Amino acid sequence: DNPPNSRCLQQKWTYFTNPMRTILAVTFVIGWVGAF
Repeated sequence: DNPPNSRCLQQKWTYFTNPMRTILAVTFVIGWVGAF
C-alpha cells in the first residue's frame, strides 16, 4: 500500500511541473522564433 503522504506529494509534483513545462515550452518557442 502507498502511504497517504505519497498522493499529496504527487499532487504537489504535478502542480510544480506543469507551470515549469509551460514556461520551458514558451521559452523554447520564443528562442526558436528569435533565431529567424
